[in-house]
Amino acid sequence: MDTKVYNLFTPRNLLALSILWKEINAINDENIRAFFKFCFTASLGQASKMVFVVKRRGKFNGKTRKTPKKEVGSWVIGYWIPKEHFEINVWNCFENRYKKILKAKKIQNKMNYIVREGSRIENLLFSDYNLLLFKKPAQDVLKVFPDNSIDYVITDPPHGDRQPYLELSLMWNSWLGEHPEYEKEIVISDSKERNKNTENYFQLLKEVFQEIERVLKSGHYFSLMFNSLDDNTWINLFSIINNLNFELINVETFEYSAGSVVQDTRAGGLKTDFILTFRKTLIKDKNKIDVISINQEADVIIKLIEKYIQGQGRHTYQIINYLTIYFIKQNKLFKLSDLFKLLQREFKRDGNLWVGRR
Repeated sequence: MDTKVYNLFTPRNLLALSILWKEINAINDENIRAFFKFCFTASLGQASKMVFVVKRRGKFNGKTRKTPKKEVGSWVIGYWIPKEHFEINVWNCFENRYKKILKAKKIQNKMNYIVREGSRIENLLFSDYNLLLFKKPAQDVLKVFPDNSIDYVITDPPHGDRQPYLELSLMWNSWLGEHPEYEKEIVISDSKERNKNTENYFQLLKEVFQEIERVLKSGHYFSLMFNSLDDNTWINLFSIINNLNFELINVETFEYSAGSVVQDTRAGGLKTDFILTFRKTLIKDKNKIDVISINQEADVIIKLIEKYIQGQGRHTYQIINYLTIYFIKQNKLFKLSDLFKLLQREFKRDGNLWVGRR
């Protein structure tokens, strides 16, 4: 079935959205027009046919709870139209987002911080401008910055094949009339037509890391937010960084502000990302990343897990975080697939929690 963007909306909601969009684009003030475009795009998902009907809630004390009536669910990220869905009033969706965004704007206005947006790199480097926004691929943007000119870099690239971001942005790009550079996206995609395989992903990621090394001042830091359940993704990532003039300084985790359906229901779903902080430094005898064998290190790893879960159950992602931090600080990685096998073989689970040895 050749589904178009307009098929994601009922005819009535599509008409209402079109009327609203036309009126927003007719606003003369550029800032006000941009504000209402933001409200509009924020409401699109909930105004679509992708909002599913909730008939059952999640398990509580091992039992699935039926709801007394059909409830409005959220739309699941991705383009999927459920057999039974709600048609939510466009004006209600828009008003709801408007109120939330306006509330956030009021909080921002109370902050003692003035944003002065520049238009060129020179504005940021040689004047009191404090913001410069680009809408371009990172590997291209970084090339305009001089060597050793940046104090700190923080980046959150696509984590392998976890989310095909530009593909998922199709609905918004269609309404906004945007045409992103799909061929330059750093991502692994299941779409055969895109040729976004592992090789392409790491080649482009390598270009970005090389540029970060070039523009970052010596002795300064860059933080990378990342997580993946794929063995080779982790190994290749650290192999690239380890060949550059960076040393790992700190490893932390942070939880997502909101979980997805998969994260909330899948036993092994990731619920945090790692924050890996590196310092630019020239190390003559840098230690190479060692990929250890879970089986060969089984005794050590089992003892670590036993100590970690003692007295309380732990989720799979918590055990992954604990062991990853422990070994990364020693320049060591392990295959997650082997860890999952060890958990299944050596430990018992109560629901989604690992509680002790078998």
